[in-house]
Amino acid sequence: MRILSIALAVCSVCWPGVLRAADEAGAVAPGPAPEATVPSQPPAATEPMKTVSPPATPAPPTTQFPQLDPSLPKTEDEIRRATAKWAQVDWHSLVRTDQLKFLQLLQMKCHETVIDFTATFHKQERIDGKLRDEEAANMKWRRDPFSVYMKFVMGDKGKEAVYVEGQNSGKMRAHAGGLLSWIKLWVEPDSSRAMKDNLRPITKAGMTNMLSAALAVYEEAARNGDLKVEFLGTMTAAGRTCYGIKRTLPKKDIYPGKELVLFIDCEKLVPVGADSYDWDGQIMSKYRYADLKLNTGLTDKDFDWKNPDYGLK
Repeated sequence: MRILSIALAVCSVCWPGVLRAADEAGAVAPGPAPEATVPSQPPAATEPMKTVSPPATPAPPTTQFPQLDPSLPKTEDEIRRATAKWAQVDWHSLVRTDQLKFLQLLQMKCHETVIDFTATFHKQERIDGKLRDEEAANMKWRRDPFSVYMKFVMGDKGKEAVYVEGQNSGKMRAHAGGLLSWIKLWVEPDSSRAMKDNLRPITKAGMTNMLSAALAVYEEAARNGDLKVEFLGTMTAAGRTCYGIKRTLPKKDIYPGKELVLFIDCEKLVPVGADSYDWDGQIMSKYRYADLKLNTGLTDKDFDWKNPDYGLK
């Protein structure tokens, strides 16, 4: 009898990718490899087994923020569209998690949504080591062309000043209050005469300029690894409910002072106040924008020194 030798195939199955990935994730504990067995009948033909790769892990979601439109808004329609765009930002959460990003986006939002405002501007400043008394002025501010009008109602009561960028040879028109109010002057905004009772010139006036100046220091300190920021919660400033943000810096010549507290109106989302402190913890300046009204439609007449409602002629 011819003896027919029958070779029996041994089937071994391996899962190269799936078990390894599951083991690293802690989801599957690999056991010993199964022993090979000899079937009583030859195995039925099957399709070759495909190696299955573990599913790709999705990238964590990233927060998408609106992009800055560098053009200035000109119409109410453009302001409405820009306001709707920036309303997509979760400001309430962002101010608690990333104050620097909050202020950077806030600056962009103000650029696109604020073309003018009126307010009662309160200020108190330390000049030549002496903390001056608080002053207040009715202020009108326009972005383009940059224009500022102020009439003081506290301090040197009756004092007026108006400045329009690109006009009047770059000078502001001003007069003092009281008995000297009849003397009208054309003054360089950053001259010693203009700066005698001020830390900052009229060319830097306005809440958006206040924010830009603060943010420049924030970003420099962040680049140097010196930035320490703290969210102070909500508080009242300029008669409004505000987010409080505190910046603390190490004592270096490149920085203006130890601490700055910014107050951001929770509803209007604009800066309405700032308190700065020197290296000894003394107040250097305190600013508030009360009774704030945005985009009121100010015209050239509001910044004309010959305006009959003003005393600048």
